Amino acid sequence: MEVLAISSAVRGFHVYKDIWKPSISDKLAGEREFDNYFDKFAIKVVNNGETVGHLPRKFSKIAWYHFDLTLLFWG
Repeated sequence: MEVLAISSAVRGFHVYKDIWKPSISDKLAGEREFDNYFDKFAIKVVNNGETVGHLPRKFSKIAWYHFDLTLLFWG
């Protein structure tokens, strides 16, 4: 599996504070969020199957296309 590591903050995590308390050792995943009304390139941040925030917009468009390339080559 290809891995893209970006050092960044999780945008909107305060909205999900009842679900998740951030920890340095957390392993988070990114998933494209096709139905996001506000950002057509939204990447949601997932912890144990729960959405806990989003990738900042300055990274999400880059990551969105990385996901496409990963699926194209590793599908």
